[in-house]
Amino acid sequence: MFSRISFLALLLVGLVSLLPREAMAQFPPILDAGWVDWSSSGTTASTLACDLALGGGTSSIDLANLSESGSGLTCALTEGTTVLPSDPGGCTFSISYSQLTSTCTQNGDGTSTLNVTGACGIASVSGSLTCTGAICGAAAPGPCIATLGVSTNNCAKTFPAVGSFLVGEIANASASTPNNTCTGAIAHLGNMRIRYCGGFPLPAFDCGTPGSPTVSAADTSLFLMGVDGTVTQSVQTTCGGNKDQGAVTLTIPPEPTVDPARIDPTSVRLENVLASSCTLKGGSLVCKVSSCPDLGPALFALPRNADGTVNAEITGSLLPVAGQAGETPFQGNANNIVLSSK
Repeated sequence: MFSRISFLALLLVGLVSLLPREAMAQFPPILDAGWVDWSSSGTTASTLACDLALGGGTSSIDLANLSESGSGLTCALTEGTTVLPSDPGGCTFSISYSQLTSTCTQNGDGTSTLNVTGACGIASVSGSLTCTGAICGAAAPGPCIATLGVSTNNCAKTFPAVGSFLVGEIANASASTPNNTCTGAIAHLGNMRIRYCGGFPLPAFDCGTPGSPTVSAADTSLFLMGVDGTVTQSVQTTCGGNKDQGAVTLTIPPEPTVDPARIDPTSVRLENVLASSCTLKGGSLVCKVSSCPDLGPALFALPRNADGTVNAEITGSLLPVAGQAGETPFQGNANNIVLSSK
């Protein structure tokens, strides 16, 4: 479980993977593999810590909407020295924002960035956090439900300027594309940040009074998922002696998720083994990965498919766009790889 010191009263931390629903003008699959910090500025000194397994959630960013949801969270509510746990995987959450404002900015390097923001009193927010187990207190085993939303009264006092949030701002997110239209493949992903009020059985959280509101915030670091590739030849699994010391070819083709030209050729890994000689050929990124000493044994240790093949993980990052710090990491798969021990 990740932990950090916060001056805020309520801290909910979760490892959340995010994949989008299909929607018009929506970006391709997005994964959040960072910690999502939910913090409350209310007067109750409590800590709510939750962990969500990778692959357990969904998210979407489009021209007028943001959403996050996840299931299978395991949570624990701490009040003083008392710890009230949920059932294992016994919590779910969902929240959505609509009636947002979007702008498309040209970056000067052939890319563009979509910025989506939401303002208190204008944007519409709805959501919930639902748990079972001792965390529900007197209602155990539950379920107990926290309703998430936004009060439209006293927006400036309830949602002051904090960190990257402007006064009254309750949501902001960004995504860049390798064109001037803010649509299509992903070139860079920023963070998704949201604020809202909520209520939970122990203790009761809501927007409270304007002078002492209870406001929760989440800061989600996003990266790209679904950058898949192929390995067409068999991979030598036994290394040493006179065994094959050659390399296999990993090909990442163009797809709706990403333009291979945006991939940093020095970042690509197959089952955590660094690729080399990555070049663009016919729109695809084609790399070499040495079979020995690491790739073959790593693939040999993976679970087998029904036909004896294995599925390996592809990771890497996208090249940064103008004005953006750092690269956007991605994750995908090379499926049905044939193994050879000869």
